Amino acid sequence: MAELKVDEVEAMSRVIARDRMYLDGSGEKLVAEGSTAAAELFAVPGDEISREDAVRYGLVKPTAEEKKAAAAAAKKADAEEGDGE
Repeated sequence: MAELKVDEVEAMSRVIARDRMYLDGSGEKLVAEGSTAAAELFAVPGDEISREDAVRYGLVKPTAEEKKAAAAAAKKADAEEGDGE
């Protein structure tokens, strides 16, 4: 798969798309223009993408703080799921 490109700006609070990006049919993965898996246009060059979405879709690597926050959120969700049983 072709690597999708973005530029990080404003202290990493958002990124700017450098390529056309599409969501696949599941809505869980970004694919490049021309991919047979492309289902819905997500961004075109120049579009702003939130840092959260950029991390979610693997466009940028999460910071240590973002990893900690994600782990804490997952732990909380697991605990809440366990309370409902």
